[in-house]
Amino acid sequence: MKLLAIDYGEKRIGLAITDGYWIAPQKPLENLSLDEIIITLEKIVKREKIEKIILGLPYPFKIKQNDRLKITKTFGKELEQAISVPLEFSSEIFTTKLAKMFSYTKSQKKNIDSRAACFILEHYLTKINAKKY
Repeated sequence: MKLLAIDYGEKRIGLAITDGYWIAPQKPLENLSLDEIIITLEKIVKREKIEKIILGLPYPFKIKQNDRLKITKTFGKELEQAISVPLEFSSEIFTTKLAKMFSYTKSQKKNIDSRAACFILEHYLTKINAKKY
């Protein structure tokens, strides 16, 4: 199953794709407008034959809701209505910190958001694979 993970941010949107074996970071998108982002994501979904989108949710530790969580959920609902593939949410706790910790080269550091999307995808895959056993 081909999956697309999204790390939604105010300035940039990180993307990662897996074919079930490899997780590959993609070029991050500038978050200029909702319409532009949705059109670009529709093109990626069609071109890559994506079967499901995994959107990272920034769950806070101590409170149940925060602005970032609400904005991301709203984006997810808009995306789900516009794109014809299923969308699931997955935790993105510490994904950006992990991406920064494991970025050594300039190009890796430049694509922190997409590397964070890789960790979102890895977390999701680990979770669904654990349910199988």
